[in-house]
Order: sequence, then C-alpha cells, then structure tokens
Amino acid sequence: MPQLFGPQNLKLWIIVAVLVIPFFVVGSRATLDPKLLKDDVKPRRPLKILETDPDPATKFKDWKNAKSEMHTSLKWDFAFLFIYPTTLSLLCLIFARCLSEAHIIPFKIGVVVISLQITAAIFDFFENVIAGRIIDGVATKPWPWIASWCTFYKFAFIGVGLLYVVVGIGAWIYLSVTNRH
Repeated sequence: MPQLFGPQNLKLWIIVAVLVIPFFVVGSRATLDPKLLKDDVKPRRPLKILETDPDPATKFKDWKNAKSEMHTSLKWDFAFLFIYPTTLSLLCLIFARCLSEAHIIPFKIGVVVISLQITAAIFDFFENVIAGRIIDGVATKPWPWIASWCTFYKFAFIGVGLLYVVVGIGAWIYLSVTNRH
C-alpha cells in the first residue's frame, strides 16, 4: 500500500497543515462582502460585476466605499495567490507519489497537475491586475473580457487539481480497504 503518511511525505503534510490557517484567514479576507451591492442586484461576485457591467457604479450602494473595499479585497487576494497554489500543489505532489507508487497514475501526470496549479495562480494574478484597473476606471474593452477568461481558466485548473486530490484520496482508501499495493 502506498505510504501516504510515510517519511517522504511527512514534511509536506506539515507544510500543508501550517498553510491551512492562512488559507482560510487570507481566503476569507480576499472575499468581498456582497452587502456592498444594491438590494435589487442579484447576489454574485462583486468583482464579476466589474468584468461584465459597463457601468458597475450603479450596482453598488456606495461606490466610493465599494471601490475601497474592492482594493482591500484585491490586496488580500494577491496574498492568497501564494497560499492556495502552494497548498494544492503540495497535496498534488503527495498524491502523485501515492498514485505512482501504486501504479495507478504515472508521476508525470501529477507534475502536469502541479504545473496547472501554478498556471492558475498566474491567471489569478492577471485577473487581479485587470480588476484593479477596472475598479479605478482605467481598463476598458477588451480587459474585462480577458479578466473573465482568466477567471475561467484559473478555476478550471484549480478544479483539475482538486479532482486529482479526490482521485488520490479515493485510490488510497480503496487500496487501504482491499490491502492491495
């Protein structure tokens, strides 16, 4: 059975455990409060409004306060850029070792999935830079469109990483229950 918690993964698990607290603290700070939106606006990500609405100021209760809050949220999101890809990449590495050792998925696939997490962070970086410019009213077409595509690819790549981890957990449970290796 693959050594999910073996000596070669122990340091990685410790780093992941240490990253969990900042993951949730910084992640919650990087989220913008939907209460900034006017009551008649459907609840959705306020930054998404910036990317899709030609006059976003009309969607917020207090545009000046909303801009300030969005800039603060973006600063936290830039910090989050270092936390979530690191955490997910480390989890992918742990499960890449496990899946490779069990001859289920080659290690090279895990390396590709890890690379996608880093690429997701790059897309997130560009999305944040563009969002900051949109908040300031500097960015016009096609920048909101580019930001929305950055968002799409970011979440798609994160989804691949999460799926890989779920497959790894499932494989580890299956191998543990059946005592196969």
